This record gives sequence, C-alpha cells and structure tokens, in this order.
Amino acid sequence: MIPTRDSLSVGSSTIVYDSTGAWVESLVLRGRQVIVPPRDGKKTHGGSAFLFPFANRVKGASYRWRERVYELPRNDGENSIHGLVLDRDFEATKHSDRVEFHTDFEHPGYPGRLQVHLAFVLRSNRFLCRLTVRNESAIPLPLSPGFHPYFAVKGPYRISVVGGADILGYRQGYFPDGTFRHFDFEGVQDFSSLSLDNCFRGMGSIRLSSQAGDLVIRRRSMRFFVIYNGQYAPGGSVAIEPMVGAPDAFNNGIGLRELGPGSSATFSFSVEVL
Repeated sequence: MIPTRDSLSVGSSTIVYDSTGAWVESLVLRGRQVIVPPRDGKKTHGGSAFLFPFANRVKGASYRWRERVYELPRNDGENSIHGLVLDRDFEATKHSDRVEFHTDFEHPGYPGRLQVHLAFVLRSNRFLCRLTVRNESAIPLPLSPGFHPYFAVKGPYRISVVGGADILGYRQGYFPDGTFRHFDFEGVQDFSSLSLDNCFRGMGSIRLSSQAGDLVIRRRSMRFFVIYNGQYAPGGSVAIEPMVGAPDAFNNGIGLRELGPGSSATFSFSVEVL
C-alpha cells in the first residue's frame, strides 16, 4: 500500500488529508480556514490526528486487561501517548463528497483484533468525522479513541458548552484523580489568557467564537474533550479534542468503552461554521 496525500473539495470547502494515519492536514469550510496545519510537520501539532485505540496518555505505558499486562511504546517519557496508528497506512477510497479509510488493527500491545472504518464527509459548511469499530476477537476489548483537531482562531476567543461541563481533577501532571468539578465556561472572557491542557466531561455542543468567526462542534458517543493551547498549538489556534474516555482510561476506566466479541460501535464529531 502506497501512502497518499490528497484533497477533496465540495464547493468552497476543501479537506487535505493523508491516508498514513488517516490524518486531516487542513480543513477549509465555505472559504474559511477551520483546521490549521502544523508548523513543524508533526501530526499531533496541527491538523487533526486520529488517536486509536486510546487518546491522550497511558500511564507507565502499560495496562492490565483480563489478567494480562500489555506494554505500549514509551514515546512520552515513561508514558505512551496518542495511540498506535499515527504511522499506519490505511486503505483510502475517495468519493465525490467523502473519503473512507479502512484497516484491520492488531498490535502486540493490544489484546485483540479490530476492524476499523473511518469516514470524512464534507459539506459546504460542515465536516463530519465518523468512526466505526468492530471487534473481531473472541474476548471483549478496551476502547478509548479520540481526535486531535486544531481550530483556527483570531484574537481573543471564547468557548461555551451547551449544558455546561465538568473539569477533571489531575494528579502527577497529566492523569485524572477521579474527581470532577463544574467549570464556568461563561465566566472566561478570553481563553487565550489561560494555559490549558485539561480534560472536560460534557456532551453538549461546543461553540468556539473569535474574530475569525463562530463554529460549532458536535459529538456522538464522545463525552470527554481536551482543550489544549500550549506550545505546540500553531499560532492562532486551539485544540479541542473529542475523546471517548479520559486520559489513562485504559488504567482508570473513566469513560472506557468495552466492546464485546462481534460487536460494533460508532463514534463521531462534526464541525459546522456559522
């Protein structure tokens, strides 16, 4: 399989993607830059990376599943970060309004085999990312996938969540301690004044507003999200990362999805410009 970088356009909307990692390099909706590419070429520093079978970090790069310990790549100090498919070559099929990616996923650090189907669907003012996973193994399997899109902003920006959201308490830097507290999104006038790499829990639609315009992020079966605006965020951007579970869900179980043998599950997020 030959890795491909390609693009798809519908009217004045364009997505640039790479079948290696099923990565979105950039997204323009209705002529407006919505997802920005990385400055350094690294897939988790811009665009939108597909994080699978886990998003964020796994503490100590190991976890226990069904009485067996599995070891993961140590690519973030002593921890493992951003899943196992960033360099995987997906089969890609391009249609008039969508791109579909497929792979059969197995890894020494994972307890079974999954059939993975990912679709990018493009409309004039909307982008949909839909993930469907089927368990091809004889045992239940853990799932906590996510995505890492960086959204363009200009000047001060605000973030609001319909119905509100809770912020996770952390210990040892990046790992949840199991506590939650309400976060007052409406009380923050400018999120660029904060330094964020934090996880939140809440299913309502997320609105991002700046001088670049407004957009709405909607999620299905992805109750958690991280907001990140640190050193790796390209200038004039903020990452709002839809996730199934919390950081280190493979160990702490917060939001972890258990997929039974022969069962399928679908997760998605969409972005709409207003």
